[in-house]
Amino acid sequence: MRDRVGFLDRTRFALVIGLVLLVGVTVLPRVYPAAQLGPQCTNLAAPIGGNNRSVLAQAGGDQQELGLELRLESRVITTEEPLIIHLTFANRDIGPVILYLTDATPPLTRLENDTGVSFEIRRVGTDQPLIDNAAPRGAPQSYPSDQLHLLGSRTRCTQTYRYTAQQLSAIGLQPGEYRIRAFYRNPSSGVLPPPASGQPPTATPAYTDQGVWVGQTSSGEVLFSVVTPGSLPPAG
Repeated sequence: MRDRVGFLDRTRFALVIGLVLLVGVTVLPRVYPAAQLGPQCTNLAAPIGGNNRSVLAQAGGDQQELGLELRLESRVITTEEPLIIHLTFANRDIGPVILYLTDATPPLTRLENDTGVSFEIRRVGTDQPLIDNAAPRGAPQSYPSDQLHLLGSRTRCTQTYRYTAQQLSAIGLQPGEYRIRAFYRNPSSGVLPPPASGQPPTATPAYTDQGVWVGQTSSGEVLFSVVTPGSLPPAG
């Protein structure tokens, strides 16, 4: 009898823990926005390499669904403060996505035939974007393995970018209202480099490239303000 009571107690305890975890997973992202960000994208492991690929990643031959979500550290900054951007990659596909991300700070200009992350800033009330004179970045023939990051199915990661007051001033960001949008583009899945052994990998022989996500996606626009230092109320 005692053993049966103990078993029931353990079962109830397990059910309570399961319920708490379920509520936490459901509610936490709503009340704690940081839970929606996921890990730093460049901290994600690189794919194994070769033909070791997920069949789900290319199921049906459709483009993998990759979303972008942009969030600013602050929507009001002074002309002496940096603009800090949190860019979240959301993999909404049934298979993993391979991201190509470098350590370089993305340009504040959207360009045709560009590769990687870029941002576009427009002053509210005008259609002319601010320009930073960046040149289009071409995709490498084979992507370096340390710049590839595997984002699992139905998961997300976030990359944070910081632009100094000097960088913002150089593109003409003066006091006023602005809207910013993020873009991510990859034109090539990457040429599969030969393995060091000289023997072709055979884990998934149908794949002959690096499997980097190909396509273009963008975030929604986020409004922010630039003010002079003395116009902000004191903190607290």
